[in-house]
Amino acid sequence: MKNKLNAFSSILLLLLLLLPIFPAEGLKGGAGPSVSISLGCRDVHVFRILFLFYNTSIQSVSSRSVNKVIERLDEFTSFFRENTGGSVVIVYEYIIINRTILREEMASTVQGGQIRYWVDPSTIRKDVEKIGKDLSSYDAIIVYYGIRWPYVAHGGISYGAKGFFGETGFISIPIAPDEEPISDKYSDFLIEVAIHEFLHVIDNMYELMGDNSFYNPDEMSKWTSYTRPYDYYVWMLRNWPVKKWFNLKFGFNAKNCSGKIYVSVTFAGEIPATKIKVDGSYLPSNGSIWVEIGNHELSADKEVMLCLKNGTIVRYSFSKWIIGSRTNQSNPLAILVDRPLNISIECKTLTFSFATSSTVDEISVREVFRSPTFSPNGSIVVGGPLANKRSEIAALSSGIKFGKNWMEINGTIYRSTWGKVDYAVIIVKDRIYAMGTHRYGTKAALLLLLEGIDFRFLVIKWVDLNSNGDVEREEISILAKDELSGC
Repeated sequence: MKNKLNAFSSILLLLLLLLPIFPAEGLKGGAGPSVSISLGCRDVHVFRILFLFYNTSIQSVSSRSVNKVIERLDEFTSFFRENTGGSVVIVYEYIIINRTILREEMASTVQGGQIRYWVDPSTIRKDVEKIGKDLSSYDAIIVYYGIRWPYVAHGGISYGAKGFFGETGFISIPIAPDEEPISDKYSDFLIEVAIHEFLHVIDNMYELMGDNSFYNPDEMSKWTSYTRPYDYYVWMLRNWPVKKWFNLKFGFNAKNCSGKIYVSVTFAGEIPATKIKVDGSYLPSNGSIWVEIGNHELSADKEVMLCLKNGTIVRYSFSKWIIGSRTNQSNPLAILVDRPLNISIECKTLTFSFATSSTVDEISVREVFRSPTFSPNGSIVVGGPLANKRSEIAALSSGIKFGKNWMEINGTIYRSTWGKVDYAVIIVKDRIYAMGTHRYGTKAALLLLLEGIDFRFLVIKWVDLNSNGDVEREEISILAKDELSGC
């Protein structure tokens, strides 16, 4: 039976942990590490479904009968997978709701003088809200509920692809036990009803996109000479063009890699992607990664992110994640990836200031940077230990020694000639240290900071090539570099 309403939603199904008031649960699948998609992976279209099981005051269904249906849910998913050549994947969750639906909560109609009942979306709305899940994670909710003859209104009903729960479709199917527990034949029939009703939902998905060419599961005689509905359902899927699954705006496209489903997760924000980890591994520079459906951990480096842009110094530090309409300040953050995600990272911009101890170094800072600020506890310490005592501990802890005309690093001595040749080192620790043997090396270090910080340690040399007594970028060379992925 098909009740046409507006529809939308993607389809993918995961089994999540249930709240305490829902003691029975099921979980299909588990998350593994992110991967690089290889030639061994294939494109698939994923639908997500949530199965709910209820007793009603009209009829209780034993746990043995419910389990016989649950044991066959994989047959539901395999039907779509096998008859689409592996192009459609259904990931599902099931929950046995520990609540009895009262007769007066159910929808009803009078047929042949008999009041008949069924479960509609309003019947279970509060229960779905109590589950505490994002309903946009599901493309359809399928409810199995207990009832008995003569109160059965229909074999199953579809309310279309969306409308009652935002962009999540709704189906309800009665379980009227034929024996205890229900027979294998009846259990198989209940799965076939779910297939039939979900085909109605898919039909509605295409109709909402303006495509009316998907087959109606009620029109077997129009298209085929089959007498068994199940055979017609097989025919429907096998005759539907594969490419049309990947044009469907409901559900989402993903990758099937050796039976595991991976989706694309993309990060954006001012913190460089290479400063963000998924399950302990840093992201590539483009900020996109394929992640297996399931639970994962996000984290941003806890050290301050550093970047210099257009002569203005900017320091970024993590503030919060933005995933859809939700924000979270936890770092690290545990998340469920059950669809492709675009994740934004909001940052705090912290003000940089300079700590100098000589007029000469302060002049150099003003010549290199626009509108700099100065503070004794500045984020950038300017000058070597002989000019600025704040540099002394950073130099010693890094194994660097300074003399009047030289500096020594790991046993290598770099000798300077006043006004002609100078050396400097930049160290990124709790603060940034720009330390030259003389003022020229320090200014050379400041000029290199303009190009950004993608290192922890840098040794540079300046030579006054044009003999004008000033430091220019083309006169600076890098002698050693300890790289750090960054801005």
